[in-house]
Amino acid sequence: MAGQRILTRDLAYQGIRDAVISGEIQPGEQVTEAMLASQFGLSRTPLREAIQKIESEDLMIRQPNGTIIVAPLDVAVMEELFNVRERLEGLLAASAAREKQLALVNQLNSVIHYEAACLESGDWESAKECDERFHTLLWEHSSRQIIVRILSGFGALIERFYRLAPWPGQLEDYLRTIHAEHQLMLQAIKEGDTVWAEMAMKSNIRSTKKYLLAAYKSASGKDKANL
Repeated sequence: MAGQRILTRDLAYQGIRDAVISGEIQPGEQVTEAMLASQFGLSRTPLREAIQKIESEDLMIRQPNGTIIVAPLDVAVMEELFNVRERLEGLLAASAAREKQLALVNQLNSVIHYEAACLESGDWESAKECDERFHTLLWEHSSRQIIVRILSGFGALIERFYRLAPWPGQLEDYLRTIHAEHQLMLQAIKEGDTVWAEMAMKSNIRSTKKYLLAAYKSASGKDKANL
């Protein structure tokens, strides 16, 4: 019985979280427990536990009067997150170069080859997914678990900014830049060059931050986008 309760709570959390990150539930939208219970077919107890967990990730905000809103997309917050991510993932890349794990190198190499094929065919969505997969692999294989836990703490926020971005023109140029940075990073990891691995990762994060900032500001015309 307890196992079923935990399963229901986790499924509730995953379902609502995915709806927020994907934009199915819009940024700034006001929601109620009754609305979510009906939409996801949940009883109140697992629903409340799921909402509390999502609130802890800053994806939902409970107002003083008890109403719940989906966190708006604040470009200033995004910029701060990417500044922190740049430093922390730079350390992960340096560690990967120091450790030179064969399994990681092989998997990163496969991602880069597939990424190149996607760029060649003009499959931009799959190329974007390759970028996400590249970073996920570094997290999964890293021995720096404290850093990974910190990154995971705001991973949902970063994912939502990435997935809900307007993605305007010059997407091909951006993705080719990212691909080149992935190649540099992998080469540095293979050679055990911690300095270049960290530099390539930081450049990679900055490229994404720059592109997303331009995308959101272009779409909203101001620093805070409530899309």
